[in-house]
Amino acid sequence: MLIAAIVSLSLTIFYGLLLWIYANTWKNIPLFIAPSTFVAHTTVSVVVAMRNEEQNIESCIASLLNQRFPKHLLQIIVVDDNSTDQTLAIARKIAAFHTHINVLERNKAPQNYPEFKKGALMYAIDQAHGRLVVATDADCHFDPEWLNTLVAFYQTHQPKLISSPVVFHPAKSVFHQLQAIEFSGLNVVGASSIQLKMPNMCNGANLCFEKEVFLEVNGYHDNHNLASGDDEFLMHKIAKIYPKKVLFLKSKQAMVRTIGQETLQDFYYQRKRWVSKTSHYHNTLYKLFLVLMYAFNLSIILNLVVGIVALNLFFVKLFGVQIVLKIVVEWIYYQHFIRFYEQEKLLKWLPLLQLPHIVYVVLLGTIRNIGTYKWKGRVAQSK
Repeated sequence: MLIAAIVSLSLTIFYGLLLWIYANTWKNIPLFIAPSTFVAHTTVSVVVAMRNEEQNIESCIASLLNQRFPKHLLQIIVVDDNSTDQTLAIARKIAAFHTHINVLERNKAPQNYPEFKKGALMYAIDQAHGRLVVATDADCHFDPEWLNTLVAFYQTHQPKLISSPVVFHPAKSVFHQLQAIEFSGLNVVGASSIQLKMPNMCNGANLCFEKEVFLEVNGYHDNHNLASGDDEFLMHKIAKIYPKKVLFLKSKQAMVRTIGQETLQDFYYQRKRWVSKTSHYHNTLYKLFLVLMYAFNLSIILNLVVGIVALNLFFVKLFGVQIVLKIVVEWIYYQHFIRFYEQEKLLKWLPLLQLPHIVYVVLLGTIRNIGTYKWKGRVAQSK
């Protein structure tokens, strides 16, 4: 029992220390505001890969058209990834009235691009005329100053890749609110890791990079067989060559809003898609981090199960101590940045999030490379 207590509490302390590092690093990321004298002179190609987004693509394009960025510097490329609904028809109808919107069809590409989203993105990026490629998703919406802020940051700091905030739309259901608070925490892990020059996570819904550097690192070619990872693998490759040129843009104007998953099954498939790529990471330190996070959550479950099955009050108490400490350190952790994401009301759901979050971390960590998952009407193999 002593060994179990030492291991469990050591993992809990590690978890708390890690969150403290991330929270403190987040506070030290400078808030960026575009200078009043800013004048854009960088060409931009916004790339949107879309599949079965007939309910979202019109509002997404409308949000892009509402950008205050100079139209003569802007190209919008929406590429249809073999949709089976009216997504392509809707995009074409809108593009007919705007000369700077290009609509591409993945199945009409002149060469054999890889399958899944990466192939659609590669096709679009090949057609991009901008110095900067800004990748986003068809279910996203943007502040009118989004592109101006990205370009101002680029012209100020000259990075090779910029990761920026992604947040969920205001949520009504408890399920959406639980997703929103957990998702904001993942954003901060990614932002802080970039600030620490150890980038691990980013989000393809708000990613900006030079087309030249995309070609330099050979794009997605060494991981094109994976359904996920168009964002993180690219960031890792660029950071390996330009470790000081991968930056996080902390700005409310640069924030992209997206939507959570509607059903528990969709949420499961989304997260399984995310974690299935982790075995292909080359960063040993990040792999160690993932293993320790898995071990921490597993220890909580094991203490509860052993305590109940063996009717051992010691393990039940150990479970209780871990849960209480987890809630306390996460409450402190989220307080540091929840206001930035304008989601203060979500903190009330933090205790309710604990057990579902622990279970899904352990479950997905265990079966991440087993079986298949569905996404956008397609079945992909976990690898």
